[in-house]
Amino acid sequence: AKLMLSIIDWLVNGKAASTHRQDLLASDWRSPAEFHGYLVRVLDGVTSEDAALKAWYTEAEKSWLYYVVGRVRAKHQDWRGSEKLLQEAVLAADVDAWEFVLARSKLEEVQKRRRESLKTEEEWANYNANLELFNQAVQKAQEEKKNRENELGPLRAKLGEETATMKDKLQVLEEIQKLYPKNRNIALALAFYSAADESWPQALEHIGAVLKEEGRQNSDRMSLGLLKAGILHYQGHEDEARASLEAFVLQTRDPWYLSISEYLLGKQTLDALMQGAGKSPENLISAYTPLGFWAEGSGDKKRAIKHYKLALESYLDSWIEYDFARERLKKLKKPSQ
Repeated sequence: AKLMLSIIDWLVNGKAASTHRQDLLASDWRSPAEFHGYLVRVLDGVTSEDAALKAWYTEAEKSWLYYVVGRVRAKHQDWRGSEKLLQEAVLAADVDAWEFVLARSKLEEVQKRRRESLKTEEEWANYNANLELFNQAVQKAQEEKKNRENELGPLRAKLGEETATMKDKLQVLEEIQKLYPKNRNIALALAFYSAADESWPQALEHIGAVLKEEGRQNSDRMSLGLLKAGILHYQGHEDEARASLEAFVLQTRDPWYLSISEYLLGKQTLDALMQGAGKSPENLISAYTPLGFWAEGSGDKKRAIKHYKLALESYLDSWIEYDFARERLKKLKKPSQ
């Protein structure tokens, strides 16, 4: 709702100037509204259009980003560019989603503008032919999405079973990834679950698949950077782990994640890091999870258990780090064979 009000203000005043805009802009990686704040930055021109069009992690996010940039192009009367982006927004969205309705509605408006610019019968005929092809593509895309959703239901049920082992979850996630290969969040889950299962090559492969693509710097992306360094440290590749952390520092803008990496590099004390964390559950889980894994890699089982327990005390059980910390804690508490 705040996003829609901000878009309305932007359309009327040329800038999303409402208090809702300020609320969204203040939503960083700790907030569920982080993505909505990013969309407002795109509207404001703070984030470039090229960067915005590569910033998505799911098809729903892609649809929103292409819709917003399409609106920006339309406002500048770039009807051809706007139409192309809005078509991509429609194709990426689910038919029952709000972004589909918004993108389709704006697309129809832009298409009217495009028709006004056509001068000859040949241009008119070509445009109508392309329009028919697009409508067929939309219908096909929605049918495919519906079929995938039907297959997804049983897989979600398996993933949520209490008796499911980590290997079971990995197998289900791999099947889901085949259905949704463009969903980068699935690769994120595969990376963490593979690491939890100590399948290090697979974990690094999934991390690489996400990080090689451009994307906005949210908590998921930054947590993968720390996980990669942690895996290398666990494997005893100290030079590579340090190089990975140093590269992470150069690529990261967020002060909190920079503080975590500085601690792992030995440039900050634990007391100073935790003082900066305050009582924020998001700060605690994002820090104690990689700290626990780093302690594991250093052979400090007692410290690792302590850190993992503190990560779980955040109670953020919807975060992938929570699952990882819980699984690693189980392994550490398991009696030696």
